Amino acid sequence: MHVRNLYDIDLNLLVSLDAILTTRSVTAAAARVRLSKPAMSHALARIRTLLGDEILVRSGRQWILTERAQALAAPLAELLGATQRLLTEDRPFDPATLVREFRIHTTDHVLSILGIPIGRAVG
Repeated sequence: MHVRNLYDIDLNLLVSLDAILTTRSVTAAAARVRLSKPAMSHALARIRTLLGDEILVRSGRQWILTERAQALAAPLAELLGATQRLLTEDRPFDPATLVREFRIHTTDHVLSILGIPIGRAVG
């Protein structure tokens, strides 16, 4: 596939590709990016089509990266690191402004014992 336009690329594939390059395993990559194994396999198939390269190939009982995949690993890690910095640098963590909702699932007995102290502590 020849990419003519950046908008033709699913940029989520870059995160999947990085996980595959780092772990050299579809299963471990799926766990890393919180996808199912079939979803990661599908992502790998799309990456292979996009790049025209197998990326990850079986060699005996192990998986190895192709030469192209090895060449992509460092620039991709740098790109994703720069992207993360771009999206997070301007917003330092400030716990005083953090708004979260927590749900505590418990039995009635535990709630009767801890409910009021927890309510006071977070209220």
